[in-house]
Amino acid sequence: LSLEQDSQAEAAATYNCDLHPTDTDAQVSKARTLLEQMRLEEAWEVYDHIVEKFDIEARFLYADLLLEEGRMEEAEEEFRQIAEEEENNPHLLLDIIEDWVEFSDYERAEAWLKRLHQHHPTKQLEKDVMYLDVMHDFYNLAMNPQKAAEYLQRALDIHPYSVRHWRILAARYMETGEWHKANEAIDFAIAIDDTDTELLQAKANICSYLNDQQTMYNCLKKAYDMNPSFTLRGQLAEWYIHNEHYETCIDLMAETLDTYQGELTQAQEGSVYITLAICYAGLERTEESMRCLQTAVEKDGDNPQLRVSCGRFHALQEDWNQSVNEMETALRLETEEDRQIVLIMDIATVYFCVANYALAAHYYERLKLYSNELSAATDFYLGYCYYSLRNMEKCLDCLEVICIYDLPAVHVLNEAPIADLDRRYVRLLNAVRDDLRQGTYDRRKYTS
Repeated sequence: LSLEQDSQAEAAATYNCDLHPTDTDAQVSKARTLLEQMRLEEAWEVYDHIVEKFDIEARFLYADLLLEEGRMEEAEEEFRQIAEEEENNPHLLLDIIEDWVEFSDYERAEAWLKRLHQHHPTKQLEKDVMYLDVMHDFYNLAMNPQKAAEYLQRALDIHPYSVRHWRILAARYMETGEWHKANEAIDFAIAIDDTDTELLQAKANICSYLNDQQTMYNCLKKAYDMNPSFTLRGQLAEWYIHNEHYETCIDLMAETLDTYQGELTQAQEGSVYITLAICYAGLERTEESMRCLQTAVEKDGDNPQLRVSCGRFHALQEDWNQSVNEMETALRLETEEDRQIVLIMDIATVYFCVANYALAAHYYERLKLYSNELSAATDFYLGYCYYSLRNMEKCLDCLEVICIYDLPAVHVLNEAPIADLDRRYVRLLNAVRDDLRQGTYDRRKYTS
């Protein structure tokens, strides 16, 4: 929720409590609103004023408060007592499973799922959309997007006009790189509600991977006309830059500065000036370009993400030394490991998109140092870098990992999410996969 939506939700919950000061449902609703805003102490205070603490909703609230405090065993015991007293009601068990899924506790979620199946026939459960939703969430937690998508499809068989389910299904297909299926799913959602700007943005994102630039623009422009937010302005600006509509982009950014005069954060102002710098550079208006770049740094020079944008600016000018300096400055400014990982991915993507495969490979390799999971996500792109650099040994290292472990990239061979991908790389990946499956794989066949 946005800050405005948070405030509105809290005001509504408080008003309801004031009208019905002893109503358990009203108090539980207010406590949950505070809990969603991570205001744990205040949520506990509301809970303490609940008279009917034996009420099932109040007990679930108590368990969730325990979970938020990290008191997992106490929460689990409360769930056990509730389940026994309610004779393993299926919807109650599904609520408990969903709680453990939300807290990313796969083992406890799985244990409760087994309990659900022990007490209720699966065939009967599969008629209930709530069950199908929980199963989707469970398999999504288990990092099995294909299985998660199957349950979404079953839910859509029951409620084919559910925008929410079509939206999530598109997201699952995007995760597995099945971009055409993602496109079909989001089209169904838009057919049901073509006024939802988030759906249009999702469609635009999918079109960027399918390299359908015109449809991408149409979606962004329609969303922008309905909701000219700062985010949508930025997405339109990226489209204009990619398609070299620099003058139009400059007009949009100038209008943005006028519209939000005095309201933009330093990070937002910095991003506007970086965009202007890139546009002016594209028009070979060097003096204006450098002036905007300097303004961006003055506005938000300590922001690691802005430094990555500066690195991108210099990469587009093929000033590689200055570009790398900016990227390394960004990494020095960021002290949290999780955010460093995101930055390194962003940096690798910048160099990949400008076809500097040596620098892209360098940063993808750095990304792999963090975990095997990240390695799986980057091997497809890293392999392409080495393929482009004619380093077949290292290219094959990546392809073997993708194929042996049946990583998602192996399922997207005919619609790889790189618009101008050298299709020979796709054929190479296909060949390696087939040889491995048939037991005839020999590296020398590809390196000689």
